[in-house]
Amino acid sequence: MSAPAVVRPIVDDPLASAAGWLELALTSVGGVLDRLMLAGMRLAFAEAIRPEPDVREALAETARPYLDDALRREPRRFFAFLDAPQPRVTGRPLAERSVRGGVVAVREFPSD
Repeated sequence: MSAPAVVRPIVDDPLASAAGWLELALTSVGGVLDRLMLAGMRLAFAEAIRPEPDVREALAETARPYLDDALRREPRRFFAFLDAPQPRVTGRPLAERSVRGGVVAVREFPSD
């Protein structure tokens, strides 16, 4: 019977050496700096998309005509174009290829 082989861990304990402690400290500092930077970016982004008070008032003023009671009662009076027949839009075929179970078609539609 032979003696059992010595089992060695594949990865050494990172805290067993000075290099392990240094890596742990640098990783902790890096994590803190990452969180601080993300918090700063979140605040900067929120500030960038928050309109100034005069801009908010101007935006509210542009919406006022659409909050009118007459518009709420009879929206078709103001948006009659919605009932008009729309022009038929047809696509121009560009390419076609067969695939298992069907066809892949490429079409081009006109736009303004």
